[in-house]
Amino acid sequence: MHVSFNLFFSLLHFILFYVIFITALLSSQIKILLVLLIVMIFIKYLFFIFQRCILSLLEYNDHYPSLVEIFAKILSSDVHDKQAEEICINTLLLIILNKMLFLILFKVF
Repeated sequence: MHVSFNLFFSLLHFILFYVIFITALLSSQIKILLVLLIVMIFIKYLFFIFQRCILSLLEYNDHYPSLVEIFAKILSSDVHDKQAEEICINTLLLIILNKMLFLILFKVF
C-alpha cells in the first residue's frame, strides 16, 4: 500500500482515539457518555471478532511506525501491538464507565 494511504489511516486512528478520550474526560452529559460507551463496546466487539483493531491493520508500512507501535513503546518494550490495542480500548472503556458512574452518583447525592 502507499505510504499516504497508511498515513491517512494513522491520522484517522489518532483523531478517533483523541476525540473519544477528550470527550470522555470533559463531557458531563450522560447521553454523550452513553453514545461513547456504545461506540467503545462496538470497537471492543470488533476487536474480539478480528483479534486486532481494524484501523491498526491499515496503518502498517515500512517507513513510519503505527500509533499502536508508538503506544506499545510508551508502555513498555515487551508489549506486543495486539496487547497495546487491547490496553488502549480497555482504558477508554474504564474512563467512560467511571465518568458515567461519577455523574450518576453526583446527581443522586
